[in-house]
Amino acid sequence: MNILYVASTLSRSGPTNQLYSLISCLNKRKYKATVLTLSPEKKDSRWHDFEDIGVKVVSLNMNRIEAFFRARSAIKKYLKELSIDILHTQGIRADLLSYLLKDKVIKVSTAHNYPQLDFPLTYGKFVGRGMAHVQHISFSGMDKVFCVSRSVEENLNNKFKIFKTECILNGVKSLKKDCYSSTSYRKEFRTSLGLPQDSVIWIATGHLSERKNPLELISGFTAAFGDDPENILIMLGDGPLRKEVEKISSRSKNIKIVGRVKDVSKYLNVSNYFCSCSSAEGLPMAAIEAMSCGLPLLLSNIPPHLELLSLDETVGCSYAQGEIEDLKNNIMQLRKKDYSSVSVQCLNVYNKFLSDVEMAFQYGRSYELLQK
Repeated sequence: MNILYVASTLSRSGPTNQLYSLISCLNKRKYKATVLTLSPEKKDSRWHDFEDIGVKVVSLNMNRIEAFFRARSAIKKYLKELSIDILHTQGIRADLLSYLLKDKVIKVSTAHNYPQLDFPLTYGKFVGRGMAHVQHISFSGMDKVFCVSRSVEENLNNKFKIFKTECILNGVKSLKKDCYSSTSYRKEFRTSLGLPQDSVIWIATGHLSERKNPLELISGFTAAFGDDPENILIMLGDGPLRKEVEKISSRSKNIKIVGRVKDVSKYLNVSNYFCSCSSAEGLPMAAIEAMSCGLPLLLSNIPPHLELLSLDETVGCSYAQGEIEDLKNNIMQLRKKDYSSVSVQCLNVYNKFLSDVEMAFQYGRSYELLQK
């Protein structure tokens, strides 16, 4: 079976990481994957990672306006030349192009978010609402829309009346690495960051934006621990709120803003807990990556987070978003749990439900059914 995956770019992000995990674990004797990107790649592109696993990657190298007028004919050419059976798109631009194509090919997409919530938060109310409408139209032309969580699927069913859907939970490659989690590496890495060797590290790896709510996390953490050096909050990532985050965190000696890093696994493997105060997610890849390293979760109570915790309620705690006192209380509650048993259960849940192998198996099975 020949599958053409289309995305805007392969810049390092949750959807790109999910696509990489999917393709890397598909049965290569049954499925031949080609990846097509619409625009020039950025510095943080994962292009070579896809090539390293034997995937053909091509780019149209078009800007947004150029792609709207010329990309369809280019995609049609690849559909014919590669004898494509399934066109799998992700992202609003790729989805719209798929919708506009009239070729007889099975069209599928992966929904990663709540369009009516995510787009306005990211692009502003006016533009965001328009984008949500375009996304709705694009999904309506798909033979199947894969949803990365049950809550995302329910949103498409209830809000957009899109019913050709299937939930396949996001899965990731385990980031747990013995070389990073060894005692000697932990000691060396913590020293390089100026961290006490015996401190408990809480880590957040999200974009520093309004949608990810980093300021709320800082407030809750400070309310729980003050300047206690035994508990350290490390925040990875960049974004429009970075200056404000740095300004507020500068008052606390136990909060470190690291910025964007290439290898998140180094930090996850030397950390103890994972935090996310996000106001909108599909199924949070960052939280799943943390679980693969055995990190208990502290999450806001948005539906995708609660869905993750529903797989096993012992793997973490949730708090009412916007309620700093509740955030503080749940931080303290999580801290009091038996760490070893919770950590082991995080690994068990990851292996059973959230691995890249399980996700790829589910997609492969659905591809087969779509061809029948």
